[in-house]
Amino acid sequence: KITPLMYNAECNDISEHEFLQKFTFEIGLHEDIDALLKIRHSLTEENPGVRMLILTLKKKYHVAFATNNAKTEFEANNTVFRLTELFEYGVASWMVGARKTEPALFEKILEHFRVLARETVFIDDSEKNLVAPARLGIKTIHYTSLDECKKQLKKLGVDV
Repeated sequence: KITPLMYNAECNDISEHEFLQKFTFEIGLHEDIDALLKIRHSLTEENPGVRMLILTLKKKYHVAFATNNAKTEFEANNTVFRLTELFEYGVASWMVGARKTEPALFEKILEHFRVLARETVFIDDSEKNLVAPARLGIKTIHYTSLDECKKQLKKLGVDV
């Protein structure tokens, strides 16, 4: 029951508040939605070392983010991570009405930088999010650890 509701929120068809209202109703939970949102937003943490890797890559390459977030969730994450400052460009699912499992999100990034898919690397910690970009010809890395990610980038010829 959560998957279609989450998809609708992340694609901006419903608000994150509506998502939690509907989801809590479905599971019979009677909690303050604003309190739940506050808890949800406070759980976001940065992986140690990832920011430094991005800053290193940014010196030689274009860097962008792709994220599945409802608008308010993205705004909360951006406050914590300063994504719009850290990355040159980025696309959140709510902005384009498509998630990382759909080509449209990646096509937007390719268009922005005017690069070919084969010139691009996408890194994600969820294997299901690697399928759509791979189908477009984007090289993908399944993020399992910072060290492994760096090794995979080097294998692809990326200077880290």
